[in-house]
Amino acid sequence: MGRTRFSGPVYGAKALLWSAHIKDAAVSTTTTTMGSINVPTGQDWLITDIHAWRGSTVSTGFRLTVTDDSTTVGTVSITSSLASQTGQSAVTPAAGEDEGYIAAAGSSLTMTFDQTGSSVAASTAVTGWVYGFIRFVSSSRAE
Repeated sequence: MGRTRFSGPVYGAKALLWSAHIKDAAVSTTTTTMGSINVPTGQDWLITDIHAWRGSTVSTGFRLTVTDDSTTVGTVSITSSLASQTGQSAVTPAAGEDEGYIAAAGSSLTMTFDQTGSSVAASTAVTGWVYGFIRFVSSSRAE
């Protein structure tokens, strides 16, 4: 794909940046951390979409959230109580970008979920995916 420092990759070149999965979770409305990752040195991530899948039947208040340090990048809600449900959300673009939240090199991303509608239902087999672009930034790692 080549260097992307000036204008970014060709539209349509979105890729999976990160995913997290949790097999079992506690029965409560407490927020559960699924995973975290640091954006590698030498690249910014332009996060454009977040997707979620929940395997179990639970309350209608399921919510998956991706945060960058303490800033919410995006949230996916699943309002069906049926098993094997999916949801997706487009991320609000950063200022000056056509699309995508900019997670700068070295940022710490965290993926969590909670169930705002029930304290008795447990989500099992929850998976979240973060899609977008990788943008090269000047560093000693790559030139």
